[in-house]
Amino acid sequence: MAPVNRTVLHRVPAAGGTLEPITALNAERKENSHRWPHFLPDGRHFLFTARSDVKENNLIYVGSVDSKEVKALVAAQSNAVYAAPGYLVYARDATLMAQRFDVDTLSLAGEAIPVAPSVSHSTASSSAAFGAAANGSILTVRPAITRGSRVAWHDRSGTSGPPVGPERAYSEVRLAPNEKLATVAIADPDSGNRDIWLLELASGSLSRVTTNPANDWQVAWAPDNSQIAFASDRNGLSSVYRKSIDAVDEELLLRLPGRGAFPRDWSADGRLLTLGIDSGTGQAAIWAVSLVGDRTPFPLGRSGVREYDPRLSPDARLIAFESDESGAPEIYVAPFGKSSRRRVSSGGGTQPRWRADGRELFFTTMTGEVMAAAVKGSEPIEIAPPVRLFHGCGGSPATGPSSIGQRWFEVAADGSRFLLACAAGGAPSPIVVSVDWTASIK
Repeated sequence: MAPVNRTVLHRVPAAGGTLEPITALNAERKENSHRWPHFLPDGRHFLFTARSDVKENNLIYVGSVDSKEVKALVAAQSNAVYAAPGYLVYARDATLMAQRFDVDTLSLAGEAIPVAPSVSHSTASSSAAFGAAANGSILTVRPAITRGSRVAWHDRSGTSGPPVGPERAYSEVRLAPNEKLATVAIADPDSGNRDIWLLELASGSLSRVTTNPANDWQVAWAPDNSQIAFASDRNGLSSVYRKSIDAVDEELLLRLPGRGAFPRDWSADGRLLTLGIDSGTGQAAIWAVSLVGDRTPFPLGRSGVREYDPRLSPDARLIAFESDESGAPEIYVAPFGKSSRRRVSSGGGTQPRWRADGRELFFTTMTGEVMAAAVKGSEPIEIAPPVRLFHGCGGSPATGPSSIGQRWFEVAADGSRFLLACAAGGAPSPIVVSVDWTASIK
């Protein structure tokens, strides 16, 4: 398993226990993650995919639970499965391929043969939408449909305004404090690596902000609207950089050996940046770093639980964040730098966002409901029961928000409207089931 996005594969006893790394990133190949493990019939060897900043270095490997040694099989930005009587199945350029594979020698033979001309394929996550029965009898494929997402304002009832800017495959949206600009992350369709783009909300025009071949995303805006902090995995695990939105120069702010760092929120006085820190073992934590004087980062949350997305109240006296200490992701609020906390959500919560006066906190449920809770004071904190405003992106409680990406939800300063990146309309592509598909390629 891969406990978080930017890490290696881990093993854990079936009865539970401590996670143990079982693969290692190849720094020379600029690998940033291992993902999509799939066991071979012997139950000891497994297929997996290595994601790299360099397109040509994205590889499907075979590894073993008994050793950290791995064997490269084929260059591809895709998950892979094994199907009897002896095929490796994976995607390449939105085409599903099958190639002869000997599970005894762990070697490929012959040429890869197309078995489905169109498969939904995300190069950004190195994954394709297909499945194969272990005995090779059935193949399932979701054909590719080109569909982007739309950025638009929504009022407190969920009514959407006209789209802002072109329809693109946005993977996040982050609103600037002046509400005139937003950053969006867009993945290159060829390499899958994300870059940050600037969206002017009045005109809808897009301009590129970062151009590094690695992933650049996860933005926090400076309070004066002139700079952004962002995460980049150009050095392996994600580090935090800073740049002006109208200049080329970039400054490395924070690199933590053995941990990934992601900027989350910039304080209103410009002196503090909150962070999401990823240990690579699933124990995400909330930290902060001063942008003046000593830049040594320091933890804000509790150890031993997964905590994420720290957001400062406008006066920086409170911090809202997501924590799974109850066994499920919920929203909490705590005085900054103190251990006491108040739980805000019930039944799941994510993506906390403050109103500019600090008197209201917004978040989304795990099924996409947009919620609001009135907040009073800081010590003690008084929080009213959350109320439902609307369902994000016009989705339903059964399906969740019809959105693309991780951070699709932003709030205007006065709390009257919300900027969402929602999937464009249209029916989902059907799943195609092929019976005895191997007969056509023998």
